[in-house]
Amino acid sequence: MEFNIPNQPKVKIKQAPPDQRKIAVIPLAALRDKTLDNQAIRVLGLYASYANRAGITWVSSKRIAGELNVSPSAISRQLSKLKKKGYVELVKRGYVGQRTDTIRIVFDPSIKTEDVVAMFSDDVKSPLMLKEEYKSMNDKTKQKVVRQKKVITKSNNVDQKVIDNKNEAMAVLASCKIERELNQADINAIALAKSENYPIIELIAYIQESYKMIRAEGLKEPASILDLTMKALADRRV
Repeated sequence: MEFNIPNQPKVKIKQAPPDQRKIAVIPLAALRDKTLDNQAIRVLGLYASYANRAGITWVSSKRIAGELNVSPSAISRQLSKLKKKGYVELVKRGYVGQRTDTIRIVFDPSIKTEDVVAMFSDDVKSPLMLKEEYKSMNDKTKQKVVRQKKVITKSNNVDQKVIDNKNEAMAVLASCKIERELNQADINAIALAKSENYPIIELIAYIQESYKMIRAEGLKEPASILDLTMKALADRRV
């Protein structure tokens, strides 16, 4: 038996998008701060180059380290200095292997992070957070649609039962030659009989006999078949 080895699939390496960054806006106070060395300024500038209009960035220290050709620990040390000086602020700590820290470039120390969040609510959410929120909203929408379908199905079932009861009530009136308009009490009588598992055929026979006696004695015909249905059910229980 011969075995044909399939050709090795061609792997297409997806090219990374070109770097669109052209400028970096950093706090003026940092440039005037003589206690900051050049390396700290460069680290601040690179973090700022990834920040959005709210001054928020999610860039990792590993990426910054790669751009400066230094170790991530060296970036962490510089970042600690910048935090102590008040030029950057940790808004939200990330999770290793899942999401990076949320960092704010502080341009104006008088503006609190809470105010920045209020002014730029969407800008303080990372793409991953927005994706998770979208997924959560999508899941909730799907659940809502499922609940609505169940409600509609239940409503349709109820409507169908009402239609069935109405048709059967009309059949009872026709079988007993009752010449009047159908009313809600007649329909309720059918629903009551079904709830007691009373066969409609037996109910028709009972009402027919009752109407024969009523007409034979010249009595006034009842306004509905509800009372006779209740009597039939009572007689059945005895």
